[in-house]
Amino acid sequence: MVDQAIGRVLDYLEETHKLDNTLIIFTSDHGEMLQDKGYYSKELPYESSVRVPFIIKYPQNMVRLFSDQKECREFIDSLDIFPTCLDICGLMYPENNWELAGLSLCSEEFKKREIQICSTSDKPSDRWIMAKNHNYKYIYNYNGGYEELYDLQADPRELTNLLGNTDHNFTEIADSLRQAALAWETKWGPAWCVDNGNFVVAPKVENHASRCGKFHLWSNMQMQKFDRRSGRKRAETFLNEIRYALSDKEYSGVELPDVFNDPQWKENFCSWWKGYTGLDFYWDEMFSAGKDSADA
Repeated sequence: MVDQAIGRVLDYLEETHKLDNTLIIFTSDHGEMLQDKGYYSKELPYESSVRVPFIIKYPQNMVRLFSDQKECREFIDSLDIFPTCLDICGLMYPENNWELAGLSLCSEEFKKREIQICSTSDKPSDRWIMAKNHNYKYIYNYNGGYEELYDLQADPRELTNLLGNTDHNFTEIADSLRQAALAWETKWGPAWCVDNGNFVVAPKVENHASRCGKFHLWSNMQMQKFDRRSGRKRAETFLNEIRYALSDKEYSGVELPDVFNDPQWKENFCSWWKGYTGLDFYWDEMFSAGKDSADA
């Protein structure tokens, strides 16, 4: 659906001779865990969720504004899109005394960015902030005050929290990234986040797995019907995608049945499945065989 919609926009720009005078940015508001680390979610601080594509196509008369590299290793944030568009259009933000959190991709400040910050939610039970450089990522979870540190080069799947490693001392690395996260929260975060120069520790709240990661009830509502094939063909594709995503236990951290063992999730899934495919869902028959094989 996304590919088709983008194609229609590009076709129109070409037909109206505007393609060569249009700045095009292709990106996403979030990624999806898709069972990496055993989670489904779009609001977790791990790479599968927070790292998204960012592709930019600009007119020839803007070449001077951008790097001539085809691939850029600088840290780009969603917050950078707005100031970039203002810069390219030669516009100033209406309020001269207002500082924007993002940076124009055409600016020298952007090229000097060494640490990337990302955060979510203003609720203490849900909020986290992460700070990363090209080698390490630090995460602070306000819910209970839990910290994480990952070596992104040696452990790209973020499976080993180094702050729980008693064999090595990662305090210096964590402190550097922690200070960057604290500075961001002090300037841009919700007012309650920092107290006396330290992160606030929010009371620990046990979030139900359907809200924050293991599965989502609302995800069952997103069986999109833009796919014009028959209900049975939709069903086959959908099931194959699920089996493939969960076929590597080492990568996903779970076996297939572990994701679908909640009665409420099952009931919700079956209801939406019927509307999507026109077929009844026979749970045991569909998932009992080949739970560890993408070819089953």
